[in-house]
Amino acid sequence: MRHFKAPLKITRSLEITDAILTGSSVPESEHAAYSAGTNYAKGDRRIYQHAIYESLQADNLGKNPVDESGVWWGFVSPTNRWAPFDLSPTTRLQLSAPQWYEFTASSSLSKLGFVKCDGIAAVRVVITTAGVVTHDKTYTLKARLASASWHAWYYQRRAPGTGLVVSDLPIRVGSIVRVEITPSDAGGSIGTILIGRLYQIGVGVRWGV
Repeated sequence: MRHFKAPLKITRSLEITDAILTGSSVPESEHAAYSAGTNYAKGDRRIYQHAIYESLQADNLGKNPVDESGVWWGFVSPTNRWAPFDLSPTTRLQLSAPQWYEFTASSSLSKLGFVKCDGIAAVRVVITTAGVVTHDKTYTLKARLASASWHAWYYQRRAPGTGLVVSDLPIRVGSIVRVEITPSDAGGSIGTILIGRLYQIGVGVRWGV
């Protein structure tokens, strides 16, 4: 077994807020929006600040879901639109048709990451800065081996790719980053979408055959 030196890199991800996520075709309509003037029954679900909450008691009137979380309201999950941005792969963006996101960069960034993907056929990334398209490329998730060995390379079936990392992107302050996601015919899902900056912090050891 040989080993090789390889750069050790980390990604500092950008927190996704309303100011960053400036557009999306993913609907946010699983439930109606919360209204302070409505009296909710136990079990009613509403959307508040891109999250789904469930009423824990009857006669639930004027109780803010965030302020009264755990007493009058219980947090269920992010909405489908915001599910891939909570850094948890257990809450997943569910796709039955092609959808898109648009981000407005608040700083210089260089990387996009898609984690825990299932049934994703392709991802197109378009970056526009000052009205000029500086990047436009479509990526497919590469098939992978269950293990790194010569036997696996020649004889094992490749499994569908479950992740995608796109680096060295020309994202500047104010750049518009459009991400178009195409699922397979049977639909697909993504656990986490990261946008951030890649840093090299040293050199590590990579094992291989």
